[in-house]
Amino acid sequence: MNTKRLSRHNILRTFLVAVLAVWLQPTLSQTLVRANRQVHFKDSVPAGNYSGIAHLYDNVYALADDKAPYDGYRKVEIVVDSINGEIKSVADRGYVASNVKNRDTEGIVYVKKSGTLMTIGEADSKIICYSDDCQNIVKELQLEKGTGNSSYESLCHDEESGVIYACTEAPLPADDDANHNKIRIQAFDLNFNKIGNWMYRTDKPAGKKDKAGVYAFGVSELMAYDSHTLLVLEREAYVPKKKIGAWTICKLYKVDLSQSGNVGRAEKAADVSIPTVRKQLLHRWKTKMNLTRQNFANYEGMCMGPRLSDGSAIIILVADSQNQSHGILRDWFKTIVVR
Repeated sequence: MNTKRLSRHNILRTFLVAVLAVWLQPTLSQTLVRANRQVHFKDSVPAGNYSGIAHLYDNVYALADDKAPYDGYRKVEIVVDSINGEIKSVADRGYVASNVKNRDTEGIVYVKKSGTLMTIGEADSKIICYSDDCQNIVKELQLEKGTGNSSYESLCHDEESGVIYACTEAPLPADDDANHNKIRIQAFDLNFNKIGNWMYRTDKPAGKKDKAGVYAFGVSELMAYDSHTLLVLEREAYVPKKKIGAWTICKLYKVDLSQSGNVGRAEKAADVSIPTVRKQLLHRWKTKMNLTRQNFANYEGMCMGPRLSDGSAIIILVADSQNQSHGILRDWFKTIVVR
């Protein structure tokens, strides 16, 4: 036996283990525990175009519907198993409408400290803050205009810091570059004063837009995990012209804003040299529509659910079925458990 070679091997192995330990250390603070199967509740949830979700109180949540006649939300009761985080039931509790006509509402948050509700519109690039019954407009914020159906898709709020985050699905015109994947995450305080921007790069798409009948790619939702951590949902939906063979790919990323460059109040990417945030993949999943599988789900809504009995956090997601299009798509709900 060559003891010198063995000694070198042990030294190399020890070195690699040490390097891996350091490299993996940041990821251990937040890991995937389980991704539960998606479920739907056709008999208790009306068909809709559910594009956002927010926790109101107890087991009651608000669903944004981007094709409802009036801005507002559908109130639903969601019961989650306290052990494994699976959704046991979802029941409709009626629609709460404002006097504002449909503006393609894509995101929704509830600010518990003030008892107000905010929605973000893709059609008007605006955040509107309502009283909790949606009968009165408290204030509104006009954002930089997005591009068509790739405009503002995401809205979330961190209760601890009071910060509101918003972003578009695809790059704003001023931020677009050759890769077409640089998304500006904008931050505001509760008075709608801008307090910062972060630049986020999406992954490269798997499909080709020019070969699809329907195609969507980019950030479909944000969720505030704590005072400096966001969860970012990247979603790519590919529907061929003949429908069969459609798929979606969803990726859930963790972004630590405290470790990334806040570009301040700069309104355009050209104003400063902007670094992009570092991201950590927590989970990736794919849904399909073919002859053997019909679980196609276009996830657009995400919020924090109740804590499990072991202290793990639950993320609740909801998919946009386009009003249960063609009698095939479903209003899917899904939970992901992280610790």
